[in-house]
Amino acid sequence: METINASACSNCGFATSDIYTDLPVFPDYLLETNEPPTDSETFELEKAAAECRSRISQLDTTITALLSSLEKHRRMRQSAEEQIRRGGAILSVVRRIPTDILVEIFNWTVPDEARKRAMNRCPWVLGRVCSRWRAVSLALPELWTIIDRKIPLAMVKAQLDRSIPYPLTVELGFSDTGSVELLIACSARWEVADVEMRPFMGPVLAAVQGRLPALRLKYNDNNGFRLFGAFSSAPALRDVSLSGRASLELPWSQLERLNLKLSNPTGLNQLREAHNVVELSVTGRPYERLPVADVMELPRLRTLLIKDGVFLQSLCLPALEDVYVSMDVSSVPSLIQRSNCYIKKFSTDVQCVSADIIAILENTPGLIELRITAIQDVQLLLSRLTVPASEMTAYARPLVPALRVLAVSNVSDAPACTHLIAMAESRRASPVCAEPSLCVFDFIKWTGLNLHALETLAMLREKGFTIEWLTGPQSMDRYRSWRSNYP
Repeated sequence: METINASACSNCGFATSDIYTDLPVFPDYLLETNEPPTDSETFELEKAAAECRSRISQLDTTITALLSSLEKHRRMRQSAEEQIRRGGAILSVVRRIPTDILVEIFNWTVPDEARKRAMNRCPWVLGRVCSRWRAVSLALPELWTIIDRKIPLAMVKAQLDRSIPYPLTVELGFSDTGSVELLIACSARWEVADVEMRPFMGPVLAAVQGRLPALRLKYNDNNGFRLFGAFSSAPALRDVSLSGRASLELPWSQLERLNLKLSNPTGLNQLREAHNVVELSVTGRPYERLPVADVMELPRLRTLLIKDGVFLQSLCLPALEDVYVSMDVSSVPSLIQRSNCYIKKFSTDVQCVSADIIAILENTPGLIELRITAIQDVQLLLSRLTVPASEMTAYARPLVPALRVLAVSNVSDAPACTHLIAMAESRRASPVCAEPSLCVFDFIKWTGLNLHALETLAMLREKGFTIEWLTGPQSMDRYRSWRSNYP
């Protein structure tokens, strides 16, 4: 039998050979006939078969060894990858962040206002990453200043200790009176208090009277407690949010920012004393005219969000500049005339008609922003905002010449699109009008614009106009963002 010509592999050390060239040659011509082989041919065939069986045995041994080596090398490769991963973790940018930068990042985890926070979130979660992060978080009192009403008593104690001497944002509404008493003992540090009034809290909260030097207040009372005076003395109190059936004695004359979501309109009579309020939001259930004989004047009020415009009949607001109405805009013109105010921004999300909006515009010559989310006959409004050729003079007084921002909806068909283009071009050409940036809402379309909208958008952009055409979720997000500018 012939031997295998072999040599050692320089990589694995195993023998290599050319197994194809040294195999015995069978007389293949015998396959082309059914004649039996001769004795000599039979001998040669049996000998060749024996050699092949021997070669197979040798190759099986070699294959087993190679597979073992392959597995060994696979394990070595996995070990090398694990070492790379470990080394990468050690060299991680996060691990090498300087402490002062880490402090700045941690400070950004503190929200500006009190809000619901799960106990496994910041700042508690920061200390679970590593000992260094825990040490840094414990060294930053400002991280521990927001105390959620849902956390256990032990965590309340820990946060009060760790936050010294910083001002606190507290939520009062705990089922555990011990937590409330702990927080009341620290009332001199309260900066923001979010109070969910409970039956047991009245006598306990009375202890904070006269001990609130830095307070801003958010107070909700759905039970209708009698007039409550715990917050009547708070020299820094400027910002208050009331909801439910709250009835509070407050230093009304020093308040500047009010958010009222009251279920009883008679509670709004307290506004009469808030003659320094600058920003006011009155939402909740629809309101009626206040049950008072005369009109309530708020001389410094500049920003107003009102759910039901009927309530405007009870107000005189000479400094009003920015108004948002969610229901019934019909009382807005009379408010402007009675107040002799100079409105710069008007927004509404009520389903309205152009006649109501035009009546408002006729009384707001200095209007800069107009935002409407639901208007039935937008073509009429756009035609009134279009400056006629006869008024293209320096002496003309078109409707709201200072208008710089216009947001409208229902510009979907060809006539409305044509009016939009004509309006934009006319106000650009007018010597007395500002060129408005445009925002068009299409709340119905959630995937794309129709052909008229696409052509109009392309045409206005080609002419150099600033325009957005928002659909579905984008429209809703922009609409909701308007309210963030109000109390």
